[in-house]
Amino acid sequence: MVSCSGGADSTALFHLLCHFSKYKKKFPLAVAHVNFGLRGEESNLDERFSEALARTAGVPFNLLKVGPREIAQKPGKSVQEWARDVRKAALLDWSQSKKFAIAVAHHLDDVAETALLRLARGSGPGTLSGMRTWDDPFWRPLLREKKSALAAFLEKNRLPHIRTKSAKETRRKLRTVA
Repeated sequence: MVSCSGGADSTALFHLLCHFSKYKKKFPLAVAHVNFGLRGEESNLDERFSEALARTAGVPFNLLKVGPREIAQKPGKSVQEWARDVRKAALLDWSQSKKFAIAVAHHLDDVAETALLRLARGSGPGTLSGMRTWDDPFWRPLLREKKSALAAFLEKNRLPHIRTKSAKETRRKLRTVA
């Protein structure tokens, strides 16, 4: 099951796994998407795009829509931490009920970003590595690939993906932190 936001990274991962699933006949495939609704129509566009990817490939689509009530009840965490926890719980639930491993599109740039953020928070050397390729049931097959390689793959194959304002804003903020 591919955790798909509709963004460049997860869309590239979906297409790569779709190729292997379809032509190599190694494993079944499904798409999972969580719509938090935090960005209004942009969130709905991400959902529709991810669902269209699944439908076009003929694979199951799993959706969790989080409403305003759940968002208002989040514990004393940042929205990002809370959303990550909700997404992880949904993915774990789908994984257990449907007997799937979950492929996530973390890549080499994410590894570096995580290490920098942990350093900034004062973490010691033992907690800097963080991401592993396999952390049952999560699989990160792109950890050795750069984001630019994923973008080049999408461009070369003329594969569309979602480009959101919030993603651009997040990248801008991270560059100022680093």
